[in-house]
Amino acid sequence: IRRPPRSTPLYSSAASDVYKRQDYNPGISDLLGPLGDADEMTLLEAWEEHLEKVLHFPFLARVEEKLHRSPVKVGDVIEILSLAERDGKYGVLGHVKQGRDIFTLPLCELEATDHSSVNYQPLNDYVVWFANR
Repeated sequence: IRRPPRSTPLYSSAASDVYKRQDYNPGISDLLGPLGDADEMTLLEAWEEHLEKVLHFPFLARVEEKLHRSPVKVGDVIEILSLAERDGKYGVLGHVKQGRDIFTLPLCELEATDHSSVNYQPLNDYVVWFANR
């Protein structure tokens, strides 16, 4: 295994700039750490409340994972209109629009298309947490 030289920063300057922005999202451990060993529905409720506060609706997102029994496919761009509810199997759900159709999708399968928007990091944090819970 080749290791980077000691002078190589572990984080890119672009990533460190995120922490300097006023809209900095504290991240997963800051959000869920105080809840300790709470059950999964309590954690999902915390995520739903957090996302409701920090996400700016509507915004565009790309479907990143195959969804069974869904009118969308991987790569489709949809508009997230609002949060819908939470589900024990699919996590936090969102009301989304594609063309004229409005339906509900799990947020854990989506990624904000604008990586520089205030929506990108909170949604990404949720997706990472959901995948590793």
